[in-house]
Order: sequence, then C-alpha cells, then structure tokens
Amino acid sequence: ISVEDYIAWGHVVASPDGVLHGFVDDALAALGVTRKVVSVVPGFPTALSVALASDLIAMVPALYLRNQRMTENLHLFELPFKTRNIVVSQMWHPRMEKDPGHRWLREKILEVCRVG
Repeated sequence: ISVEDYIAWGHVVASPDGVLHGFVDDALAALGVTRKVVSVVPGFPTALSVALASDLIAMVPALYLRNQRMTENLHLFELPFKTRNIVVSQMWHPRMEKDPGHRWLREKILEVCRVG
C-alpha cells in the first residue's frame, strides 16, 4: 500500500500508557502527513480485536502475529515508510540474577525475541 492509502484509513493504536503520538506518527510527520487515530487500546491483542470488528487498521509487529490463530481474517502489509528500530530490553532486580526459574524465563524470552 502507499502512504496515502495508509493514512486514508482510521487507526486503532496499541499504547499501554494511552499516548496518542508515537514513532509511527513521527515517521509520517517527516513525510508531511498525519494519520487519523480513532481508538487507543492498551495492547496488541485488543488492537487486533478492534481492527477485526471494524474498518480500522492496527499496526502490530509481525513477530506477534506469527503465533496468532486469527491471521486468516487479516490483510497483512508492510508499513509503506521507514520507522526507527524498536529496542526491547529485559530488566530484573539483582537478587533474581541467580534464581534458576527466573534465569530460565529470561532465556526463553530472549530466545523468542531473537526469532525473526
């Protein structure tokens, strides 16, 4: 799709803290355009649900969609513009450093995030 196609649709935005403006909007502003945010929801699952039940579009990472069972009802496309990279970090309290269960969970999360 083109940038013009992308901004022509209403958008549902996943934003845990309710912020309306993000890195997608920064990239669009650099192109001299804006999108119409119609709904803000706390996360990707809700954004997908709203998009599926409406005529809105939602930006969801491809890695998230990989494990979803509802992708047959979605029209998937790459963003028609460049955005900044997203950095995902893990943080934990120092006392959890040597906890075997916590270490196992951190390793699994890192393994999943490195895929793709």
